[in-house]
Amino acid sequence: MGYYNYFHSNNISCSITGIDIMNQKHYPFSFVLGDVQNISFDFLSQFDIVHASPPCQKYSRTNAIFKNNPLERVDLLPFTLDLLQSFSGISIIENIEGAPLRPDFKLSGIMFNLPIVRVRWFQVNNIFALSPLCPGTNSKIRGKQIFTVAGNGSKNDTLKNWSSALGIDWMNRKELIQAIPPAYTFFLCQQLNLKSIFK
Repeated sequence: MGYYNYFHSNNISCSITGIDIMNQKHYPFSFVLGDVQNISFDFLSQFDIVHASPPCQKYSRTNAIFKNNPLERVDLLPFTLDLLQSFSGISIIENIEGAPLRPDFKLSGIMFNLPIVRVRWFQVNNIFALSPLCPGTNSKIRGKQIFTVAGNGSKNDTLKNWSSALGIDWMNRKELIQAIPPAYTFFLCQQLNLKSIFK
């Protein structure tokens, strides 16, 4: 949605397509049900920009805590990095803090005055930009209610509060847990000055 809002606000038409192995009935754009590991490079090459958000559980702090958990954590980040290495367009790969990717951008909700920390790293390929400093997770949040948007939450973690914290009003709770605020990708578009490329 951040990409759509950016291009729409700059009067640039865009077509957005999402891909996932699970049906996303609330996804607001074109959607392809499928495994990204099986997509052809010809399919990928029809796009000008590819944004990838591989599953992050492998690199989460909770996974480190429960490292003896027999459940296997899927790790598609190496595959994604390899796949997009040959992509000639702009690619943006997102994952959690500490994941093994190049953190060209480090963004958090605090940077956008959102009541959520949710630090995310972004690696951008085939385009140059200077990244701003990401504030510490405790910066500017004293006296404010901050939402985690994870698990079952607490009594104050209503769908309305979570939706407001992320700036997303079309998802259910389960979907919000996996989401990043559209403000992040809108900001990336600004920093990358994409309107100068696609105007």
